[in-house]
Amino acid sequence: PRQDPKLQQYTLILNQKLREIESLLQQPLTKEWSHEIKKPNLNCYIRVDSNNHVWLRGDCVLNDEPHSAMKKLQDPKNQMKLDKNIEQMYIKENLDEGVDILYSKTKKSLFFESRDFLTVSSVVKEKDGSCMSVVTSITDDRMPPSKPTVRGEFIVGYTKLTPVMNKGKMQSKMVLLSRCAVNGDVSRLVAEFVAKAMASTFGNVKGLFESA
Repeated sequence: PRQDPKLQQYTLILNQKLREIESLLQQPLTKEWSHEIKKPNLNCYIRVDSNNHVWLRGDCVLNDEPHSAMKKLQDPKNQMKLDKNIEQMYIKENLDEGVDILYSKTKKSLFFESRDFLTVSSVVKEKDGSCMSVVTSITDDRMPPSKPTVRGEFIVGYTKLTPVMNKGKMQSKMVLLSRCAVNGDVSRLVAEFVAKAMASTFGNVKGLFESA
């Protein structure tokens, strides 16, 4: 069957993003990165670059095997539990198995107007039991930003879950990298505030699996 041209286009973009991420993850953490959260089995680093883009790198161990953990992490309801700043999040369109277009919108804060994001994400399962998700922003004429909301940009988001055994139980080693442009008229101070908020969201991630 002939593949949907939109799906082909997004698959190419996501593959390119994946190559970028893999080379970024080879790079050591320089002094620009601040070690925001340091807990047993959970680390989170953030930085704001010269474009005021917010970067986040994290690693942790989740109390679930990779495929089941990824399913939980991808669920918009769970994303909203983790990040209390998200006002709305839903799958706009399913393009293929594991490939979705998502819409999300953050709450307006004292500092700035709400932001919305239109992204495409793909989940890939590997033969070794690991799985990964890659996400990036897209533009779609059918979904323009609604004023006064500012359209933010997820330049790239990446999550990889690798199986690890602990006391006879399968868990997931999680590695995360994201780069986000808040857009609009944003000072470095506000971008740093966003970075800290994103770090605290990542800090909550183990909680999704603790009751499991």
